[in-house]
Amino acid sequence: MKSGTCLATTDGGRTWTRNWVQTNFDLRFIRMASPRIGQICNHGGSEHADGDTIVSGDGGKKWGMKRVYRGLNACFWNDEKTGWAVGSPVAVGFMPTPTDALYTRREARIVSTVDGGATWKPQDSPKTGELRGVWFTGKDHGVAVGDGGAIQVTTDGGATWMNTGGEEKTNLTGVAFADKERGWTVGDQGTVLETRDGGKTWKRVEVETKQPLYAIHVADKGKVAAIVGAEGTILRLK
Repeated sequence: MKSGTCLATTDGGRTWTRNWVQTNFDLRFIRMASPRIGQICNHGGSEHADGDTIVSGDGGKKWGMKRVYRGLNACFWNDEKTGWAVGSPVAVGFMPTPTDALYTRREARIVSTVDGGATWKPQDSPKTGELRGVWFTGKDHGVAVGDGGAIQVTTDGGATWMNTGGEEKTNLTGVAFADKERGWTVGDQGTVLETRDGGKTWKRVEVETKQPLYAIHVADKGKVAAIVGAEGTILRLK
């Protein structure tokens, strides 16, 4: 068993403490639901699309791992109990064959928890490549984005998802919302798309780069937003 490195700070970034995460897979994403509860997403890569949910209940000092049979790229938590994670479909075989729904519902690219990560269930959505970003504006409304321009929206907490992606077929890697209506998604070739109706429709935003864009963060109810990408690219909302 190898280890991934998680760095934590309690003084605004002046100093950092290293915590080892026991995993053979790449660590791709971290989100804290609170100072106490957080999740890391891991992924075995294109040659071994397997992964785990890695959850901490003590502010990141220790991390507990549960296999979900699919690589995970991103997650979002509404509170200490309720979270979603997105990634790949099940691609790796096991003997004997697991009977867990997390394995048998192989096409599901979304998993969710309502008990702080103790248990996880798959959520079905339109078939696409991998999903790479997810954001919820409340307990019901959420958006997941991914390969081939996939944009999937739920209004019932993930019980059902619908694809609202349009003509854009560029891979999308990150998504964030300022409120329930206004949000952005970013991806390859300098792609930035904006919605003002909760993800039903999207419009391209022209930016001065064609570099792959990896992630977006929004703060202060949309007054502040930043995007990061390849070759040190950093974009901010004017």
